[in-house]
Amino acid sequence: MVFQTEEPGIYGLVNQAMGSELYYPGVDYYDRTTGDNGQYADLQPGESLTLPVKDQPGFAQGNYILSVRTCGPRTKLMVLVNGRVVGMINRESTDWGQMDLAELPLVLSLTQDDEITLYAPGQENQGGPYGWVDYVQLKETDRVPEIPAPESRITLEAEDYYVYELEQNGTVANVNSPYRKLEIPILASEGFEENDYHFTMYTTGTMRRWIVCVNGVQVLEGERAGSGYEMKYMTKEIGSERIHLKPGDILTVEFPEQDTDNCGNWVDRIVLNSRRQVTGADFLNRVGGRIPVALAGDFESGGQPHVSMEDGKLVYQGEAYYKAQNDSPTADLQPGEQILIPVSDNGRFREGTYRVTVRSCGNREFFRVKVNGWTAGNITRKETGYGMTEMTEDTLGTPIELRPGDILAIEGQTGGKYGWVDDVSLTQVQTADGNAGDRSWYTWEGEDFYTKQKDNPAADLQPGETITIPLASNGTFTGGTYYIGVLSNGNRTAMVIRKNGERMGSITRNETNFDMGSMTLDVLQRPVSVNAGDTISIFAPGDESGPFGWVDKVYLIPVNARNPQSLEEYRYPAYAYGTASMYLAAADLQPGEALEIPLGDHVSFVEGQYRIAVISNGSRERFEIRVNGQPAGSILRKPSDYGDNGMSSDKLERLLYLKPSDVVTIVGQDGDFFGWVSALVLEPVE
Repeated sequence: MVFQTEEPGIYGLVNQAMGSELYYPGVDYYDRTTGDNGQYADLQPGESLTLPVKDQPGFAQGNYILSVRTCGPRTKLMVLVNGRVVGMINRESTDWGQMDLAELPLVLSLTQDDEITLYAPGQENQGGPYGWVDYVQLKETDRVPEIPAPESRITLEAEDYYVYELEQNGTVANVNSPYRKLEIPILASEGFEENDYHFTMYTTGTMRRWIVCVNGVQVLEGERAGSGYEMKYMTKEIGSERIHLKPGDILTVEFPEQDTDNCGNWVDRIVLNSRRQVTGADFLNRVGGRIPVALAGDFESGGQPHVSMEDGKLVYQGEAYYKAQNDSPTADLQPGEQILIPVSDNGRFREGTYRVTVRSCGNREFFRVKVNGWTAGNITRKETGYGMTEMTEDTLGTPIELRPGDILAIEGQTGGKYGWVDDVSLTQVQTADGNAGDRSWYTWEGEDFYTKQKDNPAADLQPGETITIPLASNGTFTGGTYYIGVLSNGNRTAMVIRKNGERMGSITRNETNFDMGSMTLDVLQRPVSVNAGDTISIFAPGDESGPFGWVDKVYLIPVNARNPQSLEEYRYPAYAYGTASMYLAAADLQPGEALEIPLGDHVSFVEGQYRIAVISNGSRERFEIRVNGQPAGSILRKPSDYGDNGMSSDKLERLLYLKPSDVVTIVGQDGDFFGWVSALVLEPVE
């Protein structure tokens, strides 16, 4: 054997066989002892013992398996090397004095200068848990340490780390006191690398305020609604910002307040994701189908809500885009409201043609699918009960073209039809041809052109007044054909859009609260050609009694030519071409008045033979239909109530051959006949 020394001196050579075992008595490294003769270390909760490995003369640099001989109700011991957490020892609870040997399930590579620390999770004077330590054993091995690949998404099951009471057959941690906490070491052995992580916790119970700390320093907090102690009441609590973690950190979750004597919270699991982005409080402030303020107009560079790739499908979780259902991880989509999904949220999305599938339950019979506010078709389904086991997967019959920057909307059926949406998935069927063109959105701040709302950066647009925007005020704008979008809130449901004083139509929206987090992005349902010298006006109908609302931003959204695609129907919302009803997404068509609808407003409309229908309600019994000013026939209908329940779809008896350049006019019956018109619908006939 040849060896080299670093300094002169007297050396001894230890002939140590592979597989030798070294023992470090616990009492040599901890002051508090117990047992009949004081032969065990009485390691207290929240304390540790540290041993230099070179204390045993037989130690040599190499790879070792570490075990601890211990007893008592304590079931976990954290292991640190030179102050860095490397893993967790798990064991079964035993009686006092009933010692067993518990092993760390990974290999340690140790040198003469290393120190090993055993840390006992828990809190002194709060019930423990307690345990005695007899000795620490190092057994040399020819196995080599395995370095796990970094994981971008790590799920931490609470029961694996909680040292107190477990529920549901040991599957959830019962944090049943505001003095207790869930304490989790950040372990390199579990795929952690130093990074910024998004935090999500699944919990239920009566304690509403939660706090997350790293190494004792608070990094997150949140409020939740109290709920019952059952798995179906689990809610998903989402961190409002990313937190920095590295191996060796201790992550703790606490519920510091209680509302009742029966206090406590169950924690199922915590998910840490280094790839999911969160845009501050704007992500938390989504209400219903609202687009978060920070993402409006900048969908491609926005955050990464809950998305995945499963079996070749792009999956978008419903609850990430809409308010969650209390009893399950799904979106509780209300009648007539929308789940709005920027398709580029999924980093694997590419331009192409996709089938759209919705996984849902409830008594809802259909969903309307829209792209950038335009109807692409309906998904029909059979009514079911409520619950995850009642879910059905239903697909839009016709594939649709999608491009980066598009907004996919899943709209719930109105009229008392409810249901939960688990997820929306896209399955690519072919690649789209052509170039997506310029997808830039042009933006104007409402408060720059009208009185600013007192406490928020938005225009406090009053009833009967107008915001007028010279497009030249954006120095980069040069002109083109665009959709006009308005980001707004409040109980206002309609806004009239004008170009250079000429009426272009109305934008309708759902009522929301008055705060920046309740903004909705709503689009005029027809494209408008504009130049840099034009002005765009937003007029708010009403009087001193309302309705009211704030206008945050006005957008011009580019219209890009698409390859024609066959759709189940072409739907033209009537309120985009007339005076919008104050109560419903429909045009309030007066006797003898007309709606003129250019068919080319639908960018994918193709020449062909169509059956024409008008969806309407009210006392009106007849519409006259004209094409390019020439009579084409009459549509007859039965009088009905006003509102969604009174809507009927009534067809023209003859078929019409139509081209994108045609203009269809709907004329309201003269006399004492009134009603609202929801849409003109064209159904292709082969």
